[in-house]
Amino acid sequence: MPALSAGKNFPSLPPSRFVQNQLTPGGGSFVNGLLDPAQTSTFALPMHTLAKTLGLPTSFVEIRHAATHEALPSLPLLRAATARALDWLWENYWCSLSDSNSDPEPVEEEGGGGGAKARSLLKSFRSLRRAEPARPLRSGDRREETKLAIGLIRECICVAGDGLVEALLEEKALIPAGKHKSSSMKGAILLWTPLLDALDADVPEFGNTLLLAMLEGLKHVAAAATQRREFAEAVMAWLVHLTASNTNAKSGFGTNPDAPIDLDGLAKQCVLCPSEW
Repeated sequence: MPALSAGKNFPSLPPSRFVQNQLTPGGGSFVNGLLDPAQTSTFALPMHTLAKTLGLPTSFVEIRHAATHEALPSLPLLRAATARALDWLWENYWCSLSDSNSDPEPVEEEGGGGGAKARSLLKSFRSLRRAEPARPLRSGDRREETKLAIGLIRECICVAGDGLVEALLEEKALIPAGKHKSSSMKGAILLWTPLLDALDADVPEFGNTLLLAMLEGLKHVAAAATQRREFAEAVMAWLVHLTASNTNAKSGFGTNPDAPIDLDGLAKQCVLCPSEW
């Protein structure tokens, strides 16, 4: 476990070959330890088949294959995979080992289980995209980082109704961390646009739900609160970008003919709740 947890618990470690050499065998051991005991057939089954049987994302198998037969995976890819491996172990193994006679752990009320899953997926997606936020995600791209990012987008689509919108509007997701958020918005828009485009295309009413949630967030911004004003400025940058994206060839947000953005409804909300924003 030290190798597996190195990338998650020590995010400030430099992107060195040493860290790659620590995380790579840990990831291989994670896959082998799960799949080897399941290899009970007379003839060896493909690892992808075994992974699907266990409910293990096949991206772990692909990363193991690349590490074994090709070059070392990149550090952002390894760290994102490490975080997902720990989450998978918790959801599928550790959380079921609690003593039935002991007091249950308190359940996080805000966001719930779905919100926690959404936050985990967004964290992994951000880690993968942060190194090259402008790089397009194409299905034919054979890079492991691209395959894993596309897999994360598919998982986000599956949990879109379980706190994903709320998680997107938290700091370190669509809203950049730290002060002076406006200077980070260009990179944030490049990083998150492929995910938002996919969600808008595949999840009914996602686009309108996200935009209305942004407007709702602006209602609670106090004029004198500097930190909240920076949040509001970041939200405004997203609103301007997303409502103008249908004329931007680099984004498909709002172009789904089956669920067009309700600009009239958004304008009505602005009129009913006027503010400086």
